Amino acid sequence: MAYSKEILDWIPGWSEDGTDITIAALTTAFPEMTAVEADTEGETPTGDIAEVWFAMCHAMHEKWAAQATADKPSNWTLSKSSSTNSTTGKVKVTFSAQFTTTVAVGGQTVDDET
Repeated sequence: MAYSKEILDWIPGWSEDGTDITIAALTTAFPEMTAVEADTEGETPTGDIAEVWFAMCHAMHEKWAAQATADKPSNWTLSKSSSTNSTTGKVKVTFSAQFTTTVAVGGQTVDDET
C-alpha cells in the first residue's frame, strides 16, 4: 500500500470539529494505552502522560514499521530502539522522529511527499 497522509489511516477514531480533537477508538488507535491511563475526569483522574505518550509513540512506530520500505514517506521518518539493563532488567525504549521541513513566513511545515 502506498504512503497515505490521511490521519485516519494512522489514528483510527480521530475527529475534529474546528476547535477540539477527539479520538473515539482510543485503545484501537493506541493499543498500549488503557482507559485508566488516559483518564482526565472526576476528582481523582488516573491518567498518566508518560503512559499516554509512550502508547502514542509505540502506535505510530508500529504503523510506520508495517509499511513496505518503498511505501514509507521520505520527508519524515520514525525509529525505535531499546536496551535492557542486565542488572535491573529495566528496558529503556527510545523513539526518534525526523522531519524535512520548509520554513516560510508564518510558520514551518513538513515537506509534501512527491
